[in-house]
Amino acid sequence: MFSRFYTKAQISKLFPIIEQGMSDSGSFDNMMEFLCQAGDYSLPEAVMMMIPEAWHNLDPEKGEISREKWNYFKWAANSFEPWDGP
Repeated sequence: MFSRFYTKAQISKLFPIIEQGMSDSGSFDNMMEFLCQAGDYSLPEAVMMMIPEAWHNLDPEKGEISREKWNYFKWAANSFEPWDGP
């Protein structure tokens, strides 16, 4: 990981993001906390990234989903894979 603002030593303090030996819900909580605190996402944004609604087959042109929400989910899908639960 690289940053213009932080040293490697400062960045290394971020890890591990997900503590070893955690349950699925504990790991989920670790990631949610990371997104909200270090990623500067609001809680609703973090939840929408981690547990997106089924949007792949919805068509914004048909009004099945708003274009704004569809674009958000498409962008978030490039960040990481959604949580698939236990």
